[in-house]
Amino acid sequence: MKRPMAVTGACAVLSLAAFLLLGTGIAIVTAIVSAVGLVLCPLFKNRENRSVVSACLVTVICSFIWLTLYDAVVYKPAESLCGNEVTVEGEIIAEPYRAYGQYYTVIKTETINGEKQKVKIRLSSNSSQNIEPGDKITCTVKPYLLIDSSGKNKADGIFIGGYMRDGAKIESGDKFSLSRITYKVRNYLLSNISYALPGDEGELLKGMLLGDKTGVPEEINESFRHVGLSHLFAVSGLHLSIWVGLFSYIKFKDGRLKILMRIVLSFFILFFMSITGFTSSVFRAGVMTLVFLAGQTFGRKADGINSLGLAAVILCLINPYSCLELSFLLSFSATLGILICYKPIENFAEGVQCRFNEIPGKIIKWIITVGAVSISASIFTFPVSSIAFGEISAVSPFANIIVPSLGAVSMISGGLAAAFPSNPIFFFITKPLFLLCGIINNFIIKFCMWLGGLEFSHFRISGENAAVICAGIMVLFAVTFMFKNYQRVLPLTLSLCLLFAVCTEISEIFLRANTLEIIVCDSGENPCVVLSDGKSAVIMGTGSSYNSETSIDKALSSAGTDKINAIAATKYDNIANVESLASEYDIPIVINSSANELLSGETDVLNVGTNGESVEFSKKVKAEFYSDFTVITYNNFRALIAYNSEGKISSIPGSEKGYNLLICSEKPPADYENFGFSYIIVTCDEDYFDENKGEIYSINGSKAVTGEMGNITVFAQEDGSFRIRRSV
Repeated sequence: MKRPMAVTGACAVLSLAAFLLLGTGIAIVTAIVSAVGLVLCPLFKNRENRSVVSACLVTVICSFIWLTLYDAVVYKPAESLCGNEVTVEGEIIAEPYRAYGQYYTVIKTETINGEKQKVKIRLSSNSSQNIEPGDKITCTVKPYLLIDSSGKNKADGIFIGGYMRDGAKIESGDKFSLSRITYKVRNYLLSNISYALPGDEGELLKGMLLGDKTGVPEEINESFRHVGLSHLFAVSGLHLSIWVGLFSYIKFKDGRLKILMRIVLSFFILFFMSITGFTSSVFRAGVMTLVFLAGQTFGRKADGINSLGLAAVILCLINPYSCLELSFLLSFSATLGILICYKPIENFAEGVQCRFNEIPGKIIKWIITVGAVSISASIFTFPVSSIAFGEISAVSPFANIIVPSLGAVSMISGGLAAAFPSNPIFFFITKPLFLLCGIINNFIIKFCMWLGGLEFSHFRISGENAAVICAGIMVLFAVTFMFKNYQRVLPLTLSLCLLFAVCTEISEIFLRANTLEIIVCDSGENPCVVLSDGKSAVIMGTGSSYNSETSIDKALSSAGTDKINAIAATKYDNIANVESLASEYDIPIVINSSANELLSGETDVLNVGTNGESVEFSKKVKAEFYSDFTVITYNNFRALIAYNSEGKISSIPGSEKGYNLLICSEKPPADYENFGFSYIIVTCDEDYFDENKGEIYSINGSKAVTGEMGNITVFAQEDGSFRIRRSV
């Protein structure tokens, strides 16, 4: 077998991803089938085929065993803590940060309720704590399961969170621990950048150099995404190769000095990985570079795809949940695309060069070669990015020809300048370097804002189904062009694309059949809920957040429809917002359950009372309107939207039947515990997190918060069952 680690890595990632997405039942069946297949492997006459199939089946079985053990040893003990108040003692292992109006940090416990138990917990509080990595902390928390859309927390082994009260006991830890040293170095670099480049240019440098984009304005983030340059904020092979490339200029003739230089470079790579947080992307790049250096030392040529497989295996061994992390998928798919597609594109460029005169031919070849990395990465990352972000960048190849090269110069000049102390003695070195960095970053920001603002710069993909189809077609074409005689394979590829699209549409019909999507929008304190059957939608409430329309756009896109039949307004909604949404989305009917008169307009108004009057949206879906509540019924599934925490659920006729889901703003009604909700979704802002309210949302070990954190979709079935998914 030519590439054993590549085969093993691919099988490990695919099998673990399938097990985690499809559940334990499918995992057990797959493991049994693989075991049977392994027994039958000797029947293969071809030795090469037998070894490849055997390796794949063994990897699938080992992946199942490893995931089962990991769940039993790591995940289940953490999950068992949910819903119970516990006293934890441990060490802070991550840099504190602020997001969504909250302060977060991560601890690794040493004891829980006085007994030794090691669990990672993400702590949150409504006030800043004077803490840093390496400090010891003792506090009382009530853990809850984290909903993790991008997979980052699970990839870091963090499955639960807890609210930290102000009375937490904090002690300074070992000053020379690895976590403390890396934190100090990282903080030193960040503070020097902030001092020298206090504007957006400095925030951009922090994002590119160290992956810290917390200070990058949302409009810049959005423009980078539109032009396909989000990868500049994910520290990976591009960033590591820049610094390793600087070392390559140091030449030694003596063999022993060469080995010493590689050892020093290896330690630098490990240190760089630590100060950037050991993310999946930088870990992948680090492992591949270390394998390359080891190959040079022992006189062996490292195979890129084999090294990539090795990095995947190591990450999955550390944590099998890594395979579903967004940065893991983007990093590995981009690298695989470059390793597979770059050479054919380069050969194509050489063929084009031969058709032109010397100077024009060289220019054309240079343009194609420079864009080859971007094109190669884009082909393989498209399936992941299109589904995760729901959009395609039309200008990505052009942007990636210009910006990364400038970004490399910016990172080198800014990184070298940040390494010097912010002391006037060194200004003759740091000032010119920071000035160069600032000029380049200013150009990058303006260029991306301009390019991303063009109407044709990016296209949104309507619905997840369309994203899957586009992704599948791109993969099929990518595989096709790997063949030398791809012209012969092209008709088969077109047929497979058509078959894939038809099968995906048919499967979507079956998956969405008898399913009601209840999408709780990121809308601030007042709930905004989109009900969809996949063909049309109804909006319940308008929310209070400035980004309600954006959240509704995302909800409609994920539901695969742009048709809105009606919008329901309550007394807690701003009537101007209702009219604005009705006009924006051309909604034919407004259901008015408020005491307010709607403004004049072309939209029909259906006035309903608040004493249980109901409106049927379809044969199976209806809504009942009350003063402080709306009840959504879908056969045996019942959801309650609460607009006022002072209202009593017991005042609603038929409440004794119970409810499956509660959607509320900030604080649930006082008597919510009497009705056995299996899930609560809170549409709140940072006020939710104050000390007196911070823990009441843990019910049966489940918790979900949408305030400024993305939409949440509930897939409800007629029998009352449902599942939850948070959008990215």
